[in-house]
Amino acid sequence: MKSSCAIIDIVKKRTNKNCDFLSLEKTEQREILEYIEKYKKSIRVFEYKWYDILTNKFYANEFVLSDDSPFGIQKKEIEFDNFDDFYKYVKGDIYNNACFYGYSFDETTIKNYSLNIKKINFNSLIDETIDCYSFDDINSRQNENDRNNANRAKEMCDWIKNIKPPKKLKVLESQKKLFCEKFNIWEAKTIFFSLLKREKHESIRQAILDFVCKNDIYDGVGFDDVLVTYGNDAAQYIIANFKGNCSEFTQKRRIKSFIEIIDKYNNGILSKKRMSGFDSELQLFYVRDNYLNDNYCLMSINEYFETFEEYVSYMQGDLTGANLSKAPIKADKVTLFKTDESTKLPLSKEYKTYEVIKKYDDGEFIVKQKWYDASNQLILKKGHEFKRFFDFVHFLKGDLTGADLLLCDGLENIKNITDLKLKDIVVRSEVAERLELPIRLIPTGRFQIKCFEVVDKNETITSNELLTEHPEDSDYTGKISYITDIHLLHRLEAYKCKTPEDVNYVLRAIAKTICNQATGINLIGGDTSSDFGIFEFFIKYLVAYRKIGDFFFTLGNHELWGLNGDELSVIIKKYNNLLEEHGQNRMHLVHNNLFFNVGSQWIELTEEELSKTSFEELREKTREAKVTIFGGVGFAGMNEEFNAKDGIYMDVLDREREAFESNKFLMLYEKVTNILKDKNLVVLTHMPMKDWGGCDIHAKNGIVYINGHSHRNFFYDDGNKRIYADNQVGYKGKKLSLKQVSIDFNYDWFADYKDGIHEINKHDYEKFYRGIGECLTFNRQYEKLYLIKREGTYMFFMKTPKGSTLILNGGAIKKAGKHSLDYFYENMVNYSKSVSMFLSKYDTFQKKVSSEIKKIGGDGRIHGSIIDIDFYNHLYLNPLDGSITPYFAYSMVDKFVYDNIPSLLKHQCPKIFENYEKEIEQQDINNSLVILNKSLKITKNEYYVNSTEMYKISRILKGLQFTTKYNIIRLWNDEIIADASEENGRLIVSGIIDPDFMTKEVINENPSSHRLIMVKKGK
Repeated sequence: MKSSCAIIDIVKKRTNKNCDFLSLEKTEQREILEYIEKYKKSIRVFEYKWYDILTNKFYANEFVLSDDSPFGIQKKEIEFDNFDDFYKYVKGDIYNNACFYGYSFDETTIKNYSLNIKKINFNSLIDETIDCYSFDDINSRQNENDRNNANRAKEMCDWIKNIKPPKKLKVLESQKKLFCEKFNIWEAKTIFFSLLKREKHESIRQAILDFVCKNDIYDGVGFDDVLVTYGNDAAQYIIANFKGNCSEFTQKRRIKSFIEIIDKYNNGILSKKRMSGFDSELQLFYVRDNYLNDNYCLMSINEYFETFEEYVSYMQGDLTGANLSKAPIKADKVTLFKTDESTKLPLSKEYKTYEVIKKYDDGEFIVKQKWYDASNQLILKKGHEFKRFFDFVHFLKGDLTGADLLLCDGLENIKNITDLKLKDIVVRSEVAERLELPIRLIPTGRFQIKCFEVVDKNETITSNELLTEHPEDSDYTGKISYITDIHLLHRLEAYKCKTPEDVNYVLRAIAKTICNQATGINLIGGDTSSDFGIFEFFIKYLVAYRKIGDFFFTLGNHELWGLNGDELSVIIKKYNNLLEEHGQNRMHLVHNNLFFNVGSQWIELTEEELSKTSFEELREKTREAKVTIFGGVGFAGMNEEFNAKDGIYMDVLDREREAFESNKFLMLYEKVTNILKDKNLVVLTHMPMKDWGGCDIHAKNGIVYINGHSHRNFFYDDGNKRIYADNQVGYKGKKLSLKQVSIDFNYDWFADYKDGIHEINKHDYEKFYRGIGECLTFNRQYEKLYLIKREGTYMFFMKTPKGSTLILNGGAIKKAGKHSLDYFYENMVNYSKSVSMFLSKYDTFQKKVSSEIKKIGGDGRIHGSIIDIDFYNHLYLNPLDGSITPYFAYSMVDKFVYDNIPSLLKHQCPKIFENYEKEIEQQDINNSLVILNKSLKITKNEYYVNSTEMYKISRILKGLQFTTKYNIIRLWNDEIIADASEENGRLIVSGIIDPDFMTKEVINENPSSHRLIMVKKGK
């Protein structure tokens, strides 16, 4: 109590408010905490304190100062194993904002601490119950809110109708300001211009054009609106008169984007995607038209309407896809117009059935109330989430009937709580037994589990390889995840499942683990389950827990057991249908077919299509493929030691059919790998290559192979041959996790072009850069574009209308001198090799520094010659002498340079500095890394630098790094020597960065000091 009184006294003294700490504004709370810290007051400030019966521990949420959190404060949750430690920490304040639901204080504790049991809260930290949320109550609140919003919507529309047309720019700006101040909502400025354009249209045309010309940042109306509303002449006016209140560079960039938009809009290149309906928050009808180019949105138009009649007129009576579920009209009024199954009709205002869903998921207790109309359509729902079990119980008034608490640990601790309704709750068998609840056992022999001795032996001797993680590999642009041989029935056995609830628990836990670790592409390589029903449940849970990515499955020999008695083609079809039915287009079966992605869309070529597709057709179809996936079971047709004779398929396949299937797969494999080996190809099979291809040594360079089946965990990756068979979970144990393999997600648009000089177009040029992951829009006026390709090295040139030839540096241009394109063709390979030889050491050095920054909690992002520590703090790595310059920057101009990295960290990144100190304590001083260097002296010196030279060099480096990373030459130093060498590379790079650079100093990979460059002494 003393602590609480002390806090109230401080609050009153510092803020002149008679309230507790929780009632203060965030800024005032920070002021109170700073006061306590400054004057070293022995006071702690808590939000809530409680006992959790599920964990049998005590907790406190304490307010602490934190520079990394909004408003400079955060809540830190502290746990205690016993009441004594908890009581001492909170200094006896167990009555305010505290709850001890389910805890029984013994007489000794009551006596020792003089506790007043009557004052202790044993109920909850909330007041509301589910009774506060009836259908009528929720509807009443919603209707009141809708009426207020509808009144505001009418007022907005009337406001626009009643004003005089603002024909001058200043009048328009004034009216917009008044409107946004009066109707202070996020969409106000967009609504203002939408209503105004339709109401006043031509009379305000010039004012709208002048407004757009003046504003660079979207301010309610933009170039898109002008083009669609007022046409090409108005759009050309914007292009000719755009100022944008921005830098000259930004102005030119914006004009280029306008030219691209008008060109693609007029030529019908853009596809329109429309969303429309009724916005219940705004109480207005809306239409949103997005104009897309290769899934990139170039234009977006938003329109708002007061009445259904205005909206329908704009839609020309076509309401397909419209969401009118909350519109204040009747459904039969909508059906007078064109609709389809995707049209959401206005919902009924009366319900017939009601359900309450109670469950625990992902660390939260959840209550969902749902009301349905006579046609069983959901018309109203309300969700509630609780972090604490006792709040969940209080809200439900102790009625946990039917609650799904399967994933909730510690429920057995509530066995002494007598006022809970636990009928039909879903829990694991061990919990049910302790709570003396009825359970239903799985029939004996329901799951048949079989092991093979040779496989079991492999698993035992390679268990360490299963647990070994791969090292980080930054040479690739992305990662894919994989796992094989999950053997769900063996997992059920390992967890000693007795009931269907136990089975569901294991399947959900495994699915949740996989989905939490998932990446954009996730491969599951067979022997997932030998029971078809279990496989189906597992897929449903994967879909339910999936957050990101697509999942690709092969079947294993165990999947065939699940449908033993069916013919192989029937089995394949049943699994494929299952994935299509439940997978929401995110679950795919890989069986003698090919998947490749273009943008975010996955395209499948079936076995039949793949067999019939020619070399040229397959190359053209996959031209933009970022990743290609081919695979299947593979089968063991070439394995003479472990095959169909050993019963690995039960009765589905005999040895002859097994050999036939392997041979069929091998023929498809040879076709796919010969044609697509450069398309980031992944070969996913259940069985290893030696089973269906003869021997692992036939693995082809550049292809990623993932397989399972043998339970012999291993991987081999020398950068050329890449075989990953090291995540075969197998028969034993409970734990499993996804592993990841690095892969490129790029494509080469000109991969099929032969060496030579080719004329290309703008579309080709942009596609090439998109293929390597660089978003580029090319809007320059040109007569011709050229590509020079030789031995995988590229250069791009532009011939201007005046006849000049320029080197293309992305969207920028560089002079090509007087040389012909043939000259560049002759010298480009050695030039590229020289640059790569020199910069390879610099790239290695950058990656090492970046890795160490990440190790101590920094960002580590590399761009050009700069590595980010966080938003304001950076390292500049000089490519010519290897020096590191640590600096703090408010902008490109205002920078403060420090003597060394630890000095910057101590003064600007205290949290990262703490990590730095911990890390260097573990380092051998005689084997110091680049930034983790114990010998560096920390100083307070900082130097002001306003030069932007380092950014110029960084831009140059980024251009040169396109040569080392993608073999694209974008910058040319004419003083080249024909031979390829590291020294020539140094001369090329130094000549581009600084023509006067003459020093022979090379990068020191382990500098003992960090030198300052380009620094003027400031303060």
